[in-house]
Amino acid sequence: MQAIKFDTHTYVKELTGAGVTPEVAEIHAMTVAHAFGMFIDGVVTKDYLDATLDARFAAQDAKFEKCFVDLEMKFEQRFAAIDQRFAAIDQRFVDLEMKFDKRFAAIDQRFVEQDLKFEKRFSSIETELGSVKTAVGSLSRQMYLLMGGVFIPLVLKLGELL
Repeated sequence: MQAIKFDTHTYVKELTGAGVTPEVAEIHAMTVAHAFGMFIDGVVTKDYLDATLDARFAAQDAKFEKCFVDLEMKFEQRFAAIDQRFAAIDQRFVDLEMKFDKRFAAIDQRFVEQDLKFEKRFSSIETELGSVKTAVGSLSRQMYLLMGGVFIPLVLKLGELL
């Protein structure tokens, strides 16, 4: 802060030039100099005010910057925690998908096994039906022969009787 300059020597000359005795002028100059010195500490200059305000604003800016940095760190930590949770959820989905794939593979295997069993049964049924068909064909032929051997002579005898 710049001090206000008070020239006591010039002040004494002015007072003595106005008719004040040199002793009184010197005492008066000393008293005014002490009064100015006492109150000079309370006087604020533009440069002092600018420097003080700049320092305070810089300190306030530093506090705000620290708060913003702290907030950014908190957000980053929370986002990191959320990212970890999502990663865990993603892993759960992967695990569930693997379980479903295993279950679906097991179900598909059971369908294949059932298809094989059905094919085997149908094959054996077709074989049995083939043998039944053969037996029925044989029985049909036997029945025709039996009918031909029994009924035809009967019908001929009936024709003669009538």
